[in-house]
Amino acid sequence: MPTPSKLNKKELTKFKVLIENELDEIRKNLRKTEENIKKSPRDDAGDLSAYSIHLADQGTDTNETEKLLLFREKTEKYFYKLEESLNKIKSGTFGICAGCGKPISKERLKAVLCASYCLKCKQERQNSLE
Repeated sequence: MPTPSKLNKKELTKFKVLIENELDEIRKNLRKTEENIKKSPRDDAGDLSAYSIHLADQGTDTNETEKLLLFREKTEKYFYKLEESLNKIKSGTFGICAGCGKPISKERLKAVLCASYCLKCKQERQNSLE
């Protein structure tokens, strides 16, 4: 496993671009999700009545809306973590483990743009929660 090192300006710029691109993509997805939440599944099917005819249809509609709401919530959390990563780049703390203070490996940062912990500290945190 390569030894992590502090990121140079060029690497920080690359991560900043990756994060900004990811944020743009998330914004697009959130807009689409909001549009889908506002319209009911019956709209897509061409059903113009205000009510579902069957209870099963109502349950399906509710289930689909709940899935969209959960997706939006999860996506928003990821969005805020990415914004936090941009702030860390500005403050010079991006790529530094919040647990041990050592650099996070570049491979981990590429895989998880909003990583706050090195792999060792992340595993220790997960083990302590189990």
